[in-house]
Amino acid sequence: MFTFTNSKMEANQTAAGFFSFSGNLLQAGSALENAGFNWMGPFGVNRGFDEYRSWGTGLSGANSGHFNVDQPNTNPTSTVLTFGNMHFGEHNPIQNPLYHAIESLQ
Repeated sequence: MFTFTNSKMEANQTAAGFFSFSGNLLQAGSALENAGFNWMGPFGVNRGFDEYRSWGTGLSGANSGHFNVDQPNTNPTSTVLTFGNMHFGEHNPIQNPLYHAIESLQ
């Protein structure tokens, strides 16, 4: 379930909010990957979350989507109901680190 709560246009975020997923952490990650989002692995910097991003548009990475999936304090295969937050619209930090850094400061 998605709940959109705001936008942050000064950071190019067209929509932001929270989500819940009726499965565990691994299942949530798999669903995001099947939807075209990439696990950020060691590039993710939001502590306590597994991060997933879309590539965005063209070479600039504009209009990227970003999901932060809460990491459970227990075995990720045993936790049911996964929560997190998401936002859409900013630049992908891998493709355009400068624009993303500017947006992150907003």
